[in-house]
Amino acid sequence: MPPQPELWSFRMRIRQVFWTAAPALLFAAVWSSAAVGDTRVFTEHCAKCHQRAASVARELKGDTLEERTAALDKFLSTHHAEDPKVRAAVIDYLIGASTQ
Repeated sequence: MPPQPELWSFRMRIRQVFWTAAPALLFAAVWSSAAVGDTRVFTEHCAKCHQRAASVARELKGDTLEERTAALDKFLSTHHAEDPKVRAAVIDYLIGASTQ
């Protein structure tokens, strides 16, 4: 028995929705896990003394993104974030918090 046109059309719509939504959902999941990772780095290395990232982010010096990043990198290199990977993660997190 050949498939009914309505059922076939419904299946095609489901496939279209899936292939349209799947990349967006995958991107959201990856982006969300990256944000959680940044939060974890801030929590592990900064939150003992600096409870809120937003309050730290408001104090970043510099007029441009590049100036704020450079100033924060220089400061963190001598302030409990000597590891370049940790420093980069903290900088990304704080710069993100300063632009929200």
